[in-house]
Amino acid sequence: MLTVPNAELSALLSSPSALSNAWSAACEDVKAFLQFLRKSASLAHALAMGIVDLVTPVMELSPGQVVLADGSILLSGIAGDEAGATILAPYAETASVRQLIVTGLTVGGRSGLKMAG
Repeated sequence: MLTVPNAELSALLSSPSALSNAWSAACEDVKAFLQFLRKSASLAHALAMGIVDLVTPVMELSPGQVVLADGSILLSGIAGDEAGATILAPYAETASVRQLIVTGLTVGGRSGLKMAG
């Protein structure tokens, strides 16, 4: 379900040692969060399991953008269907969201994009 087009962020998220260096206190939580999302069949499935929450946007998001949370972990991304087409209203169509293109990951206010770049 997850793809990470930013090469530096992808490398950070796929390396246990880099995750540990970036978020030492939350490393195991981040790994579990990402693993859970990777194995979920859809966003609706992930939400039904109660592991992640769908964050209600405080301002207007771009079409297809979604924010998921687990405690201090916030993951933002662009929602897509099975074919990869952007789902313009992912908050209303969670069962259709089968792919998530990760655009950012923040843990405890520390951005993975900033750490990777």
